[in-house]
Amino acid sequence: YLIQRNDGGLVVGRACTGRKTTSDDSITDLPPMQHLRGFAEETLTTAPPGSSAHIDRAWSGIVAFTQDGVPFAGRLPFAGRKHQWVCGAFHATGMIKAFRTAQNVAAMVLGQQPSDDFPESMLVTEERIHALRRSLDMGGYPTHVRRSRL
Repeated sequence: YLIQRNDGGLVVGRACTGRKTTSDDSITDLPPMQHLRGFAEETLTTAPPGSSAHIDRAWSGIVAFTQDGVPFAGRLPFAGRKHQWVCGAFHATGMIKAFRTAQNVAAMVLGQQPSDDFPESMLVTEERIHALRRSLDMGGYPTHVRRSRL
């Protein structure tokens, strides 16, 4: 994404090239930063020469990934946690998935069924969680979980 601020500054994001999985927010991934340095001059016709070489703030931070590549949505299936709900792990593409997912999770909280086009593979079920845990032990993706897009 690209947002121009009132002061003329640019906010550029969504460069997941070469992302590393980490839970340490102090680590900055070099490949996404390298990609973004050339973005302004390649994209904007009015970018001043050398502008992309000057980045005053950078963050590559934690991105919520799931082992099967599908976000989590719905009621947590764990004992003592069934009163809690989740709508997350959008793999850095949350803006295109989060709103519709949140609408469906809100409907579920109210006791309604999700819309007909809501991908069931996003639901947090005991079977999915167990498959994800097993896949971590085996170093791969669960085979029964269907990848989907919202």
